[in-house]
Amino acid sequence: MLCVTFNKMPGSNCFEASFVVLIRISNPLVCVEKILLYNRSNRLWLLCACGFLAGCGSDGPTLVPAGGVVNYKGKPIGKINVMLMPSVGSSGMIAEGTTDESGKFALRTKEPGDGAMVGSYTVAFKYVPDEVPQMPGFAGAAKVASPIPEKYSDGSKSGLTATVDEDKSKNKFTFDLK
Repeated sequence: MLCVTFNKMPGSNCFEASFVVLIRISNPLVCVEKILLYNRSNRLWLLCACGFLAGCGSDGPTLVPAGGVVNYKGKPIGKINVMLMPSVGSSGMIAEGTTDESGKFALRTKEPGDGAMVGSYTVAFKYVPDEVPQMPGFAGAAKVASPIPEKYSDGSKSGLTATVDEDKSKNKFTFDLK
């Protein structure tokens, strides 16, 4: 059994990893950490494993501020969730934002307003009602009517795409839904 714990080191992006390897011989648990240290080649493997697990990393992907406005039939529309999904063959993470009453939205990947990763995306839209509707299949569950056509809720059918650029001034999108 391998037990691994990670601790973030104060004031840095580094993590220290500590682990204990336990094996079962008959009934008692024997700490392999002590056994490994007596064999030179096993010490090398242990050192490599520690180095691999204890490396320093970044805070994650680089995000670029992005946002825009959504119009439906020529007018800004509020309460619409905008979701950017990486295009086929493109790496990236999903970014999303919800429009305000003036149709404006700011994309987020991890935190509100942090933006999206650079890349190509397909775009989907979904209405966000004020109240959470009842789960479908329950007695009396009513379907919430969306003010936008259903085709926009699927990125592969919406026909809309977006490309997030490293230059944040190019990441102001206008989506005109019909």
